[in-house]
Amino acid sequence: MKPRLHHLNLRPLLANARGATPWSRSVLKAILLSVVAACALPLGLAAQMVPPAPRLSGIINLPDIKRAVLESDGDPLRRPGPWTLAEGQRMDEIEVVQIRPDSGTVRLNIHGKKASVVVTNSATEIKGAAPAIALDNASLEAVLGLLGEFSQRTLLRHPFVVGKPITVQAPVADQAAAAEVLRKVLAIQGFAIIPDGNRFLMILPEKLASAAKPGSSVIQSASANGAQAEFLPAGIINFRNTNLRQVIAIYADLMGRKLDESEPFPAAVNGSITFQTQTPLTKEESVYALDTVLGWAGVKLVPVGDDLVKVVPVGRRGG
Repeated sequence: MKPRLHHLNLRPLLANARGATPWSRSVLKAILLSVVAACALPLGLAAQMVPPAPRLSGIINLPDIKRAVLESDGDPLRRPGPWTLAEGQRMDEIEVVQIRPDSGTVRLNIHGKKASVVVTNSATEIKGAAPAIALDNASLEAVLGLLGEFSQRTLLRHPFVVGKPITVQAPVADQAAAAEVLRKVLAIQGFAIIPDGNRFLMILPEKLASAAKPGSSVIQSASANGAQAEFLPAGIINFRNTNLRQVIAIYADLMGRKLDESEPFPAAVNGSITFQTQTPLTKEESVYALDTVLGWAGVKLVPVGDDLVKVVPVGRRGG
């Protein structure tokens, strides 16, 4: 069975397909086609198999946010987690019915199971249901996702950013305080978090921080020239260890170009990246973000003529 590559949240894609501009439609089509091509489980087989309940790795209890952090831990029948869901929210076959911070429990409806399922983790219990975050062996992906949400920024993640599961429980008054707690925890793990304009946060290993070069402040959007800015919705792109060739194909669509296939694809271009649009981004911001993470992965895309783009391998960079 070939690996399942999930790099798209279909709900915002479908919700924004109507009324999209030609550029937006072309990008959405390219992403959707790549997802369909990556599916590995036949629909009939998937429908007959009921995956186990996910693991509860965290509870977020803030005045304006109550979420459960759920993880699949490598379950081949389910889209790779983590998922951070509110009450009434659904991801694939899982729906969160109730979150109980005071007991560290979450009640779920799982498609294929006749009764609701309660997942429990005493380490996520928040006494008195006070405003707090409680994470227990939460994956780095879960923590980075929360940091992006609380900071209201999209993360630009260096491919060398890997880490151990994180456990932390701390009282926090609001999202800004929660983001600060997560920044400190990530710093202890050896990561540098560098603001890049007001849309992005760069995250790199501390030893590479001095080489980072934030440059989003000089991005000039189409609206600056009197045209209406086009946005990709938050969450529309979700590359999770996605093959570089797939990422490059979607990048070309973002630029409104096609890959130059007159030369063989460089053998030196291999590996994968992780990148998610955690905030709405303009076309120019999306291109900047992918330029950055692809550059860290050792890839540069160079325009050729009026409608092509060429893949050029470069040395992996710290920033």
